[in-house]
Amino acid sequence: MGLIINDEHYPFEQWQALPESPAWIGLIRSALREWFEIGKITSTTSGSTGHPKTFTFNKEQIEKSAEQTAAFFHLTKGTKALLVLPADKIGGKMMIYRALLGGWELHCTPPSGLPEISDVVDFAALTPHQTLRLLNEMPEAMQKIKTLIIGGAPVTSALAQKIKNSGTTAFETYGMTETISHVALRRISPDAEHSFTALKFVDISIDERDCLRVETTYTDALQTNDIVTLINDRQFIWKGRADFVINSGGIKIHPEEIESILGNYIRGNYYVGCKSDAIFGQIAVLVIENAEKDVELETNLRLAIQTLPATNRPKEIIYVDHIATTNGKTIREIWS
Repeated sequence: MGLIINDEHYPFEQWQALPESPAWIGLIRSALREWFEIGKITSTTSGSTGHPKTFTFNKEQIEKSAEQTAAFFHLTKGTKALLVLPADKIGGKMMIYRALLGGWELHCTPPSGLPEISDVVDFAALTPHQTLRLLNEMPEAMQKIKTLIIGGAPVTSALAQKIKNSGTTAFETYGMTETISHVALRRISPDAEHSFTALKFVDISIDERDCLRVETTYTDALQTNDIVTLINDRQFIWKGRADFVINSGGIKIHPEEIESILGNYIRGNYYVGCKSDAIFGQIAVLVIENAEKDVELETNLRLAIQTLPATNRPKEIIYVDHIATTNGKTIREIWS
């Protein structure tokens, strides 16, 4: 077992034999050096909802996180897994450490928006963007992944439907750097689930804002800014970020819920943003990238908007040349 890179086999323990370039292989080498030589693992948050922060974890913490993922998916020695995420972020690092601890064969390819998948694998992790591109441009490659986890950003209803139609067994993950990868999972396909289920070593609760609090046996308790509906002590429905809530005349609007619905009608990048308003204080607006005012598109969008509750409907459609992102996550501009 070990790493498969450019058709070459590298045992994990022989990480020093890995080349330092190209950069994506050098990052894998650095991740293994942290494990074998330094004994501590560091990872930095994306900074999409604040200033980037760096966290350090010990091997015992990594082992607990890896153990619960392997147990949930019944991943045993000899599992063939795929690494197409950057090895300097927690998602990529954890795939390496899961493989190392579990005795897996880890097939590594350059991180890319359109991943290279040449061999059938038992387990893989992708971002929503990578998943969408595979489904649109190389749907046959999806059939090579037996079980897929998707994280880094929310999975829209449109993407979930595409995945379901592909027949791929897929799960949306909930987690962040602070929790060492995912701590809850929601099955998308087949037989989609509406709620996330907390994993083995995880306890969940909510604060007075209805924001999720996560406690694990291997990390410090974390109070998030994610607004959820708590189903029971193991399951929750994610509604959106408290940071992004739009207060429109006293009505709280969750942009992510609206985006999930409107995504069925928009092909490019978009988001539901906030705009100052003299009467309501704030109103919701729909921001679309690189789209000229197209009569058919706008007609379809306005029909889609009418399917939303009246209080949640974006009041304007704004077309922009570019929507800024950081690490694949949208930067939500406040309009005036």
